[in-house]
Parts: sequence; C-alpha cells; structure tokens
Amino acid sequence: GKDDELDKASPGRARITVHDPNAKYVIGNKSSDIVATYGGIYPGRPVQIKATYTSTYTLFYGYLDDCQAEPEKKSRRALLVCIDGLDQLKRARISTGLLENQYSCGTSGLVVLALDKAGWPTAKRTISSNQLDLYPLVFAESISALEFLQRLEQSEFGFLYIDGEGKVNWEDRHYRLQTARCT
Repeated sequence: GKDDELDKASPGRARITVHDPNAKYVIGNKSSDIVATYGGIYPGRPVQIKATYTSTYTLFYGYLDDCQAEPEKKSRRALLVCIDGLDQLKRARISTGLLENQYSCGTSGLVVLALDKAGWPTAKRTISSNQLDLYPLVFAESISALEFLQRLEQSEFGFLYIDGEGKVNWEDRHYRLQTARCT
C-alpha cells in the first residue's frame, strides 16, 4: 500500500498469530499435517487470508516470509509473517535494452514488458490500457522491476498496487476518470 497519496506503493505485509499446540507450524516438523497435505512450511509458500461475513472475502494474498514458533508447550503460538507480490517485483532485476519510439505500446505496454521480464504470471495482472503515450527512448539495465514500474507510475501519474487476490494492478492517469466505480 501507500502511506500517503503521493508515496510510492511498498510491499504489503500481514502478521498472523495462530494457536499452535501441536507445533504444526514449526519449520522442520515432519509429523505436521501441513507437511503431509501441502509439503511443509517454508518461505515463499503462497498465503491467502480470507474473512467470512455473509460471504467470503479475500483480504490478503502474498507469500510466507518467516514463521516464528514459540517453543513453550503451554502457550504454543506461531507468528506467520507474510509479504505481498510487490516484494517479488522489488527483488526481480530486469533489463529492457534500448527501446526507441515506443509509439504503439504506450505506458501499459511498458508495464506488460516489465512484468513479463520479471516473470510475473499473465493471469495475475490487470492492466488498464486507455492511454497511448509516446516514449521516444526507454532504457533500463539491471534495475528492480518495482523501481521501473514506479518510475512509469510517477511519469504517468498512474497507480500500481497488488490487490487482495494477489494481482498486480496498473491504472493509468485516465483510469479514475473513465471508470464508473471511480466517478
């Protein structure tokens, strides 16, 4: 999310404390039913947090960053620390080479290019493509995919974020003017 309207988006985090009397969230516990069902607890494992009130809502989709288990048997709890997909984009290094006269792709095309180079799944993105801009020269060499996208966001006055389903969303500067839910 963003701390301020003019800030860049930073990776979202979730901290979940769970009651864990059987130590099923202890990393390396081979007798845990999580090992049998899902293959274990380890960093990078997808995590989805849902809430139910008349229907079910996804509140967060991200990845396990750390799991800290309390060793005391009486009050055994585990703290799951999760981070959303912006962290993966922050860690991914991309290079575009020199791109000249990007008439046809515009900003949304450059967003798609960056996500492709970062290995972000096509099914996990929503890109608005209402605006076509000219970028006479684009060059990025070994830059964080998130930093590249944030530079586009700043130049476009766009909005980049990860939604509750874990999708990267790109909204160009005209999106909020042209979309019914925003007006």
